[in-house]
Amino acid sequence: MGAHPPYYTHLAQRWFDGEPPLTPAQAHELELHLLICPVCAYATAQRLMADEPAEAQRLMAEAVAMLRGNRLIAYLRDLAETMYAGR
Repeated sequence: MGAHPPYYTHLAQRWFDGEPPLTPAQAHELELHLLICPVCAYATAQRLMADEPAEAQRLMAEAVAMLRGNRLIAYLRDLAETMYAGR
């Protein structure tokens, strides 16, 4: 799987900060990414927890649902490397 593309992290940061605002196309792209990326879904849920707990819980549930079968396989190498490195 390799490193996570910084593009989506940057979009999420802009979404939270509102500066500069996301275009409708970028907002839609971020929404789609959150549906397929447990890393970003989890990070977004963590940031939303204090202000929007219902939305945070929904994203957290989606992130957990992504950690099944064939979706998890793509992350196994990164997980093994992280565990081996003690992080």
